[in-house]
Amino acid sequence: MAALKASVTLVMKFVISVSYSVVLNGIKGGEFRPIRDLRQGDPLTLYLFIICAEGFSILVNMAKCEGLIGGARVGRGGIVVTHLVFADDNILFGEATEDGQMQ
Repeated sequence: MAALKASVTLVMKFVISVSYSVVLNGIKGGEFRPIRDLRQGDPLTLYLFIICAEGFSILVNMAKCEGLIGGARVGRGGIVVTHLVFADDNILFGEATEDGQMQ
């Protein structure tokens, strides 16, 4: 858990340390800092997505190892699939009980 907290702290340093400046007619203006996190198209968002997707996968795998989620068996070999990650989509697999709780 300490490693996760350290990772979050490191990522947040990147998010809040960004600054911008505008060049108008070849003259560079003063720097300013955004007041609302990242924006769409910011180059850092791609890396943050990869970091978050990897962290999510690790947490799902940990939950599987601890028996908190079971996943779904696929094929004759009995491979258990808990989740799939593709681009910016995540699919979780599991079995539901009659009372609506995941197993």
